[in-house]
Amino acid sequence: MKQAVTKRARSTSPFRSVRCSIASASAGRWLETDPYGNFVMTGFDYGTARNWARLGLLYLQDGMWQGQRILPEGWSTFVSTPAPAWKQPVYGGLFWVNGDSAWNIPKTAYMANGAAVQRTFVIPTHDSRRRPHGTLPRR
Repeated sequence: MKQAVTKRARSTSPFRSVRCSIASASAGRWLETDPYGNFVMTGFDYGTARNWARLGLLYLQDGMWQGQRILPEGWSTFVSTPAPAWKQPVYGGLFWVNGDSAWNIPKTAYMANGAAVQRTFVIPTHDSRRRPHGTLPRR
């Protein structure tokens, strides 16, 4: 049943247009679902270093890819703006932000942070993105 749900969910993913548009569909299962087919946006997101670098580029270009709008206008601003409910200015909309200048990079930087140093940094003031690609230790 989980396979059927996951297969259906992948084919109807809200991110399918993003994945296909930025040519990362070859990554296979990109966003994992829970047993009910809901996307787990706080983890279980799979892709190659190149896939995540392309996602960073999409955010760097404010949701535009090859002249086509993929993400809503202003979405990059939303995710990179510190959330008012947080006491420290370190979290935006699904992204960590450098609002307290704790990172040794420009304050405008924000990142998607995953397990095992799976991070995609977006630095708008430098027109760049960086994708450290860590690994989990073998057990």
